[in-house]
Amino acid sequence: VRDMSLKMGLTEQSMERIGVHALRIQGGGMNHLIDGLGLTEKQINDIKLTPLEMQVYQKMRVVIESQYQRVRKILGEEYNRDIDKVDNYFPFQTDFEAMSDVEVFQRIGDAIDGLGRRTKATEQGFTKSRVGGKQAIRINAMDIFEKHMDDVAYFVEMQSDIKMLSEIANSNDYKSVAGDQGAAIVLQWLDLMARKGGAEGAKRIQVLDWARRNYGAAALGFKLS
Repeated sequence: VRDMSLKMGLTEQSMERIGVHALRIQGGGMNHLIDGLGLTEKQINDIKLTPLEMQVYQKMRVVIESQYQRVRKILGEEYNRDIDKVDNYFPFQTDFEAMSDVEVFQRIGDAIDGLGRRTKATEQGFTKSRVGGKQAIRINAMDIFEKHMDDVAYFVEMQSDIKMLSEIANSNDYKSVAGDQGAAIVLQWLDLMARKGGAEGAKRIQVLDWARRNYGAAALGFKLS
């Protein structure tokens, strides 16, 4: 998809136009764009894709849809839950860099008690049902597409193994062999794997850094080793 857009000479502005189109034709998409961008409905509807832009958008949709059944199968097997089929699906992604510190904290405030908890679940935001609410959103279609496909690929390839290994490392049998300290080290490593570490993990840690600067570590439940 990226090679295709480069050969066509599409610009960042083109990608933003594609992003607006991709979001507005979904259920609730217009409200997200109005709330997230501060544009009027007329301004949003006035954006018309060129034939080349439409071709890239349609290719993105084909690639996104190609993974639906794989994700659905894993969710059913590992968590016994289904994933909604959304017409013209294109991910809604929050633009944390465009949000104020207060807005960032409000988004994570309800989950403060969980900030210090380990996880055995890889990124699954794209599998959750959508809810309303004002938030800054990303509209560069290529950025949205690449992040989504990266999350999906990681989920498909890693989720089952990380979940299985986390359950083993958390078992009494494993602790009896490795000891509490050994089990804790392995669980911390698997937590890093589940959160995907690396560059994307660093972006999420920026949110926690803000919280740490403004609130005591004890209040957030951080466990410092």
